[in-house]
Amino acid sequence: MQFILEQQAQLTASQQRHDEQLDKISRQIAENAKQIHQHDQQIASLTDLLGLLAQAETRLNQRLESTERRWEERVLKMDSSQQEMREAFTKLLDRLDRFIQGRDGNGHHPA
Repeated sequence: MQFILEQQAQLTASQQRHDEQLDKISRQIAENAKQIHQHDQQIASLTDLLGLLAQAETRLNQRLESTERRWEERVLKMDSSQQEMREAFTKLLDRLDRFIQGRDGNGHHPA
């Protein structure tokens, strides 16, 4: 009979330890679930931020391309204006040269 009582006491003690461990594991599972939920929210926030960053990068690239096109147009206009100025200067030098040569070689017009 003593043996049965000892076995029952050991079984009760073992069951109590298992219940305590099960309670601890249950609390840990609840804490893990809470952390997983927080991580899910953080991942969602980061995903939103990444989307906003991608949109901002796209807008920036569009603005840079637009600015680059405008600069290219301005450079082409400047090149064109510079060529026109060269041509006008060449014409002016030609006229000046003809004017000077129209004189008697000494800078005086013949009478």
